Amino acid sequence: MPPEKEVVEDRGDLLEPIENEDELEDEEVEELDDVEEEEDGDEEDSDVDDKDEDDDEEDSEDDEEEADDPSEEEHEDDEDDSEDDESVADEEGQRIPKSRLDQVIKQREEERERNLWLQEQLEAMIQRQTAVEEKVEEEVDEGPPDYDFDEAEGKYIELILEGEVKDATMLRREINKAREEVYNYQIESVRKNVTSEAVDKTTQSLDEQRFNGLLTSYVEQYDFLNDESDAYNAKAVTMANKLMASYLQEGKRKSEALKLAVDDILPFYNEEKPEVKPKANTATARKKQARKKAAKASQSQPPASKGRTGKTARSLDSIDIAKMSDKDYNSLTARERAKLRGDIV
Repeated sequence: MPPEKEVVEDRGDLLEPIENEDELEDEEVEELDDVEEEEDGDEEDSDVDDKDEDDDEEDSEDDEEEADDPSEEEHEDDEDDSEDDESVADEEGQRIPKSRLDQVIKQREEERERNLWLQEQLEAMIQRQTAVEEKVEEEVDEGPPDYDFDEAEGKYIELILEGEVKDATMLRREINKAREEVYNYQIESVRKNVTSEAVDKTTQSLDEQRFNGLLTSYVEQYDFLNDESDAYNAKAVTMANKLMASYLQEGKRKSEALKLAVDDILPFYNEEKPEVKPKANTATARKKQARKKAAKASQSQPPASKGRTGKTARSLDSIDIAKMSDKDYNSLTARERAKLRGDIV
Protein backbone atom coordinates (compact mmCIF):
# COMPACT_ATOMS: atom_id res chain seq x y z
CA MET A 1 0.00 0.00 0.00
CA PRO A 2 2.87 2.29 0.31
CA PRO A 3 2.77 3.07 -3.33
CA GLU A 4 -0.83 4.33 -3.09
CA LYS A 5 0.15 6.60 -0.26
CA GLU A 6 2.79 8.11 -2.31
CA VAL A 7 0.32 8.66 -5.09
CA VAL A 8 -2.07 10.44 -2.78
CA GLU A 9 0.68 12.64 -1.51
CA ASP A 10 1.71 13.35 -5.00
CA ARG A 11 -1.82 14.42 -5.89
CA GLY A 12 -1.92 16.61 -2.86
CA ASP A 13 1.13 18.29 -4.07
CA LEU A 14 -0.58 18.80 -7.37
CA LEU A 15 -3.74 20.26 -5.76
CA GLU A 16 -1.87 22.83 -3.72
CA PRO A 17 -0.64 24.75 -6.73
CA ILE A 18 -4.14 24.82 -8.12
CA GLU A 19 -5.52 26.35 -4.93
CA ASN A 20 -2.69 28.82 -4.85
CA GLU A 21 -3.41 29.70 -8.44
CA ASP A 22 -6.99 30.72 -7.57
CA GLU A 23 -5.75 32.87 -4.78
CA LEU A 24 -3.27 34.41 -7.12
CA GLU A 25 -6.01 35.19 -9.60
CA ASP A 26 -8.07 36.85 -6.86
CA GLU A 27 -5.11 38.86 -5.74
CA GLU A 28 -4.33 39.88 -9.30
CA VAL A 29 -7.92 40.98 -9.83
CA GLU A 30 -7.81 43.03 -6.64
CA GLU A 31 -4.50 44.56 -7.66
CA LEU A 32 -5.90 45.40 -11.08
CA ASP A 33 -8.91 47.02 -9.45
CA ASP A 34 -6.66 49.00 -7.18
CA VAL A 35 -4.54 50.09 -10.13
CA GLU A 36 -7.62 51.13 -12.08
CA GLU A 37 -8.95 53.08 -9.10
CA GLU A 38 -5.59 54.80 -8.71
CA GLU A 39 -5.52 55.63 -12.40
CA ASP A 40 -9.08 56.98 -12.22
CA GLY A 41 -8.09 59.05 -9.23
CA ASP A 42 -5.01 60.32 -11.02
CA GLU A 43 -7.10 61.21 -14.07
CA GLU A 44 -9.60 63.06 -11.89
CA ASP A 45 -6.75 64.86 -10.16
CA SER A 46 -5.19 65.71 -13.51
CA ASP A 47 -8.56 66.97 -14.77
CA VAL A 48 -8.91 69.11 -11.67
CA ASP A 49 -5.36 70.37 -12.10
CA ASP A 50 -5.98 71.08 -15.79
CA LYS A 51 -9.16 72.92 -14.91
CA ASP A 52 -7.31 74.91 -12.27
CA GLU A 53 -4.57 75.70 -14.77
CA ASP A 54 -7.17 76.79 -17.34
CA ASP A 55 -8.80 79.01 -14.73
CA ASP A 56 -5.42 80.45 -13.81
CA GLU A 57 -4.63 81.09 -17.49
CA GLU A 58 -7.99 82.79 -18.01
CA ASP A 59 -7.43 84.93 -14.93
CA SER A 60 -3.95 85.87 -16.12
CA GLU A 61 -5.28 86.71 -19.60
CA ASP A 62 -8.00 88.88 -18.05
CA ASP A 63 -5.39 90.62 -15.94
CA GLU A 64 -3.19 91.16 -18.98
CA GLU A 65 -6.12 92.49 -20.98
CA GLU A 66 -7.04 94.84 -18.13
CA ALA A 67 -3.42 95.91 -17.90
CA ASP A 68 -3.18 96.40 -21.65
CA ASP A 69 -6.45 98.34 -21.95
CA PRO A 70 -5.06 101.71 -20.76
CA SER A 71 -2.08 101.47 -23.10
CA GLU A 72 -4.34 100.52 -25.98
CA GLU A 73 -6.64 103.44 -25.21
CA GLU A 74 -3.67 105.77 -24.98
CA HIS A 75 -2.31 104.34 -28.22
CA GLU A 76 -5.66 104.88 -29.91
CA ASP A 77 -5.77 108.45 -28.61
CA ASP A 78 -2.24 109.02 -29.93
CA GLU A 79 -3.23 107.57 -33.28
CA ASP A 80 -6.28 109.86 -33.42
CA ASP A 81 -4.13 112.87 -32.61
CA SER A 82 -1.51 111.90 -35.17
CA GLU A 83 -4.20 111.36 -37.77
CA ASP A 84 -5.66 114.79 -37.03
CA ASP A 85 -2.22 116.37 -37.27
CA GLU A 86 -0.70 114.50 -40.18
CA SER A 87 -3.50 113.14 -42.37
CA VAL A 88 -7.18 113.03 -43.08
CA ALA A 89 -8.95 109.84 -44.16
CA ASP A 90 -11.15 109.94 -47.22
CA GLU A 91 -14.05 107.66 -48.09
CA GLU A 92 -11.79 104.93 -49.48
CA GLY A 93 -9.56 104.92 -46.41
CA GLN A 94 -6.64 106.64 -48.14
CA ARG A 95 -4.77 109.28 -46.18
CA ILE A 96 -3.92 112.75 -47.49
CA PRO A 97 -0.73 114.35 -46.14
CA LYS A 98 -1.40 117.37 -43.95
CA SER A 99 0.96 119.53 -46.00
CA ARG A 100 -1.00 118.72 -49.15
CA LEU A 101 -4.28 119.41 -47.35
CA ASP A 102 -2.99 122.77 -46.13
CA GLN A 103 -1.85 123.59 -49.66
CA VAL A 104 -5.27 122.79 -51.12
CA ILE A 105 -7.03 124.81 -48.41
CA LYS A 106 -4.70 127.73 -49.05
CA GLN A 107 -5.36 127.56 -52.79
CA ARG A 108 -9.10 127.53 -52.17
CA GLU A 109 -8.84 130.54 -49.88
CA GLU A 110 -6.75 132.37 -52.48
CA GLU A 111 -9.28 131.54 -55.18
CA ARG A 112 -12.11 132.73 -52.92
CA GLU A 113 -10.28 135.97 -52.22
CA ARG A 114 -9.53 136.34 -55.91
CA ASN A 115 -13.21 135.88 -56.79
CA LEU A 116 -14.23 138.44 -54.18
CA TRP A 117 -11.64 140.85 -55.52
CA LEU A 118 -12.84 140.35 -59.09
CA GLN A 119 -16.41 140.92 -57.97
CA GLU A 120 -15.42 144.14 -56.24
CA GLN A 121 -13.52 145.26 -59.33
CA LEU A 122 -16.55 144.52 -61.49
CA GLU A 123 -18.84 146.51 -59.20
CA ALA A 124 -16.37 149.41 -59.14
CA MET A 125 -16.12 149.30 -62.94
CA ILE A 126 -19.91 149.39 -63.26
CA GLN A 127 -20.10 152.34 -60.86
CA ARG A 128 -17.41 154.23 -62.76
CA GLN A 129 -19.09 153.53 -66.07
CA THR A 130 -22.42 154.74 -64.68
CA ALA A 131 -20.81 157.91 -63.33
CA VAL A 132 -19.16 158.60 -66.70
CA GLU A 133 -22.43 158.11 -68.54
CA GLU A 134 -24.24 160.45 -66.14
CA LYS A 135 -21.52 163.05 -66.54
CA VAL A 136 -21.69 162.79 -70.32
CA GLU A 137 -25.44 163.23 -70.20
CA GLU A 138 -25.01 166.36 -68.08
CA GLU A 139 -22.37 167.76 -70.41
CA VAL A 140 -24.30 167.26 -73.61
CA ASP A 141 -23.12 169.61 -76.32
CA GLU A 142 -25.93 172.07 -76.89
CA GLY A 143 -24.47 173.19 -80.20
CA PRO A 144 -24.05 176.76 -81.46
CA PRO A 145 -26.50 179.51 -80.40
CA ASP A 146 -29.83 179.23 -82.20
CA TYR A 147 -30.08 182.64 -83.90
CA ASP A 148 -31.72 183.58 -87.22
CA PHE A 149 -29.16 185.91 -88.72
CA ASP A 150 -31.07 186.34 -92.01
CA GLU A 151 -34.19 187.62 -90.27
CA ALA A 152 -32.15 189.90 -88.02
CA GLU A 153 -30.26 191.37 -90.97
CA GLY A 154 -33.55 192.06 -92.82
CA LYS A 155 -35.01 193.81 -89.80
CA TYR A 156 -31.82 195.82 -89.42
CA ILE A 157 -32.10 197.09 -93.01
CA GLU A 158 -35.74 198.06 -92.46
CA LEU A 159 -34.80 200.06 -89.37
CA ILE A 160 -32.08 201.87 -91.30
CA LEU A 161 -34.48 202.71 -94.13
CA GLU A 162 -37.08 203.94 -91.65
CA GLY A 163 -34.46 206.12 -89.94
CA GLU A 164 -34.61 204.22 -86.65
CA VAL A 165 -30.90 204.57 -86.05
CA LYS A 166 -31.02 203.85 -82.34
CA ASP A 167 -33.03 200.66 -82.75
CA ALA A 168 -30.85 199.66 -85.70
CA THR A 169 -27.72 200.16 -83.58
CA MET A 170 -29.08 197.98 -80.77
CA LEU A 171 -30.05 195.28 -83.26
CA ARG A 172 -26.59 195.38 -84.80
CA ARG A 173 -25.03 194.84 -81.39
CA GLU A 174 -27.32 191.89 -80.84
CA ILE A 175 -26.41 190.42 -84.22
CA ASN A 176 -22.69 190.92 -83.60
CA LYS A 177 -22.91 189.32 -80.15
CA ALA A 178 -24.72 186.27 -81.52
CA ARG A 179 -22.20 185.97 -84.35
CA GLU A 180 -19.34 186.23 -81.84
CA GLU A 181 -20.84 183.43 -79.77
CA VAL A 182 -21.05 181.26 -82.87
CA TYR A 183 -17.42 182.01 -83.73
CA ASN A 184 -16.30 181.26 -80.18
CA TYR A 185 -18.18 177.98 -80.23
CA GLN A 186 -16.57 176.97 -83.50
CA ILE A 187 -13.11 177.94 -82.28
CA GLU A 188 -13.60 176.08 -78.99
CA SER A 189 -14.81 172.99 -80.83
CA VAL A 190 -11.78 173.02 -83.10
CA ARG A 191 -9.45 173.59 -80.15
CA LYS A 192 -10.98 170.73 -78.20
CA ASN A 193 -10.70 168.39 -81.14
CA VAL A 194 -7.12 169.38 -81.89
CA THR A 195 -6.11 169.25 -78.24
CA SER A 196 -7.81 165.94 -77.70
CA GLU A 197 -6.20 164.42 -80.77
CA ALA A 198 -2.79 165.81 -79.87
CA VAL A 199 -3.07 164.67 -76.29
CA ASP A 200 -4.31 161.28 -77.37
CA LYS A 201 -1.46 160.85 -79.84
CA THR A 202 1.14 161.97 -77.33
CA THR A 203 -0.33 159.85 -74.58
CA GLN A 204 -0.57 156.83 -76.85
CA SER A 205 3.02 157.26 -77.99
CA LEU A 206 4.35 157.57 -74.44
CA ASP A 207 2.16 154.75 -73.22
CA GLU A 208 3.32 152.52 -76.09
CA GLN A 209 6.94 153.17 -75.19
CA ARG A 210 6.30 152.43 -71.55
CA PHE A 211 4.35 149.30 -72.48
CA ASN A 212 7.23 147.97 -74.60
CA GLY A 213 9.69 148.71 -71.81
CA LEU A 214 7.55 146.95 -69.22
CA LEU A 215 6.99 143.97 -71.49
CA THR A 216 10.72 143.56 -72.12
CA SER A 217 11.44 143.91 -68.42
CA TYR A 218 8.84 141.31 -67.43
CA VAL A 219 10.05 138.82 -70.04
CA GLU A 220 13.64 139.16 -68.84
CA GLN A 221 12.71 139.07 -65.16
CA TYR A 222 10.17 136.21 -65.16
CA ASP A 223 11.00 133.01 -67.05
CA PHE A 224 7.39 131.83 -67.12
CA LEU A 225 6.59 134.78 -69.43
CA ASN A 226 9.56 134.16 -71.74
CA ASP A 227 8.60 131.90 -74.64
CA GLU A 228 12.27 131.03 -75.19
CA SER A 229 12.72 129.74 -71.65
CA ASP A 230 12.20 126.16 -70.47
CA ALA A 231 9.99 127.51 -67.67
CA TYR A 232 7.61 129.21 -70.12
CA ASN A 233 3.98 128.85 -69.03
CA ALA A 234 1.42 129.41 -71.78
CA LYS A 235 -1.43 129.26 -69.28
CA ALA A 236 0.04 132.16 -67.32
CA VAL A 237 0.44 134.24 -70.49
CA THR A 238 -3.17 133.53 -71.50
CA MET A 239 -4.42 134.58 -68.08
CA ALA A 240 -2.33 137.77 -68.22
CA ASN A 241 -3.75 138.63 -71.66
CA LYS A 242 -7.31 138.15 -70.45
CA LEU A 243 -6.76 140.27 -67.37
CA MET A 244 -5.09 142.95 -69.47
CA ALA A 245 -8.05 143.00 -71.87
CA SER A 246 -10.45 143.43 -68.95
CA TYR A 247 -8.41 146.34 -67.60
CA LEU A 248 -8.35 147.97 -71.04
CA GLN A 249 -12.13 147.75 -71.15
CA GLU A 250 -12.23 149.57 -67.83
CA GLY A 251 -10.38 152.47 -69.47
CA LYS A 252 -6.88 151.74 -68.19
CA ARG A 253 -3.88 152.66 -70.28
CA LYS A 254 -2.05 149.87 -72.05
CA SER A 255 1.03 149.97 -69.83
CA GLU A 256 -1.07 150.23 -66.68
CA ALA A 257 -3.23 147.30 -67.75
CA LEU A 258 -0.11 145.18 -68.39
CA LYS A 259 1.33 146.01 -64.98
CA LEU A 260 -1.92 145.19 -63.18
CA ALA A 261 -2.32 141.91 -65.08
CA VAL A 262 1.23 140.75 -64.33
CA ASP A 263 0.90 141.74 -60.67
CA ASP A 264 -2.26 139.62 -60.46
CA ILE A 265 -0.65 136.42 -61.80
CA LEU A 266 2.71 136.70 -60.03
CA PRO A 267 1.54 135.04 -56.77
CA PHE A 268 0.36 131.98 -58.72
CA TYR A 269 3.24 131.39 -61.15
CA ASN A 270 6.32 133.26 -59.95
CA GLU A 271 9.13 131.27 -58.37
CA GLU A 272 11.66 133.18 -56.36
CA LYS A 273 15.12 133.17 -57.89
CA PRO A 274 18.40 134.63 -56.67
CA GLU A 275 18.87 138.29 -57.34
CA VAL A 276 21.07 138.93 -60.36
CA LYS A 277 23.72 141.50 -59.68
CA PRO A 278 24.16 144.13 -62.38
CA LYS A 279 27.15 143.62 -64.58
CA ALA A 280 30.00 146.01 -64.02
CA ASN A 281 31.24 148.28 -66.76
CA THR A 282 33.23 146.23 -69.26
CA ALA A 283 36.08 148.70 -69.57
CA THR A 284 36.41 149.05 -65.82
CA ALA A 285 36.35 145.29 -65.38
CA ARG A 286 39.10 144.87 -67.97
CA LYS A 287 41.27 147.47 -66.28
CA LYS A 288 40.84 145.81 -62.91
CA GLN A 289 41.64 142.44 -64.43
CA ALA A 290 44.76 143.87 -66.09
CA ARG A 291 45.91 145.41 -62.82
CA LYS A 292 45.42 142.14 -60.97
CA LYS A 293 47.37 140.32 -63.65
CA ALA A 294 50.18 142.87 -63.51
CA ALA A 295 50.31 142.71 -59.73
CA LYS A 296 50.54 138.94 -59.83
CA ALA A 297 53.31 139.09 -62.44
CA SER A 298 55.24 141.73 -60.51
CA GLN A 299 55.14 139.60 -57.39
CA SER A 300 56.52 136.61 -59.29
CA GLN A 301 59.48 138.65 -60.73
CA PRO A 302 62.67 139.36 -58.73
CA PRO A 303 62.98 142.95 -57.47
CA ALA A 304 64.69 145.33 -59.87
CA SER A 305 68.05 146.82 -58.88
CA LYS A 306 66.82 150.27 -59.83
CA GLY A 307 63.22 151.16 -59.50
CA ARG A 308 63.30 154.04 -61.97
CA THR A 309 62.51 154.14 -65.65
CA GLY A 310 61.75 156.62 -68.40
CA LYS A 311 61.77 160.37 -68.20
CA THR A 312 59.64 160.58 -65.10
CA ALA A 313 62.23 158.75 -63.03
CA ARG A 314 59.34 157.40 -60.98
CA SER A 315 59.94 154.71 -58.37
CA LEU A 316 57.94 151.58 -59.17
CA ASP A 317 59.03 149.46 -56.21
CA SER A 318 56.49 150.93 -53.82
CA ILE A 319 53.61 150.88 -56.28
CA ASP A 320 50.85 148.35 -55.62
CA ILE A 321 49.04 148.13 -58.92
CA ALA A 322 46.06 146.38 -57.34
CA LYS A 323 45.39 149.45 -55.19
CA MET A 324 45.90 152.04 -57.92
CA SER A 325 42.98 154.14 -59.07
CA ASP A 326 42.00 154.38 -62.72
CA LYS A 327 43.43 157.88 -62.89
CA ASP A 328 46.85 156.79 -61.55
CA TYR A 329 46.92 153.74 -63.79
CA ASN A 330 46.12 155.82 -66.87
CA SER A 331 48.91 158.26 -65.96
CA LEU A 332 51.53 155.51 -66.31
CA THR A 333 53.47 155.22 -69.52
CA ALA A 334 53.28 152.14 -71.68
CA ARG A 335 56.76 151.08 -70.53
CA GLU A 336 55.82 151.47 -66.87
CA ARG A 337 52.66 149.44 -67.39
CA ALA A 338 54.67 146.74 -69.16
CA LYS A 339 57.20 146.70 -66.35
CA LEU A 340 54.51 146.48 -63.70
CA ARG A 341 52.86 143.64 -65.60
CA GLY A 342 56.21 141.86 -65.70
CA ASP A 343 56.62 142.06 -69.46
CA ILE A 344 59.96 143.88 -68.97
CA VAL A 345 62.48 142.63 -66.43
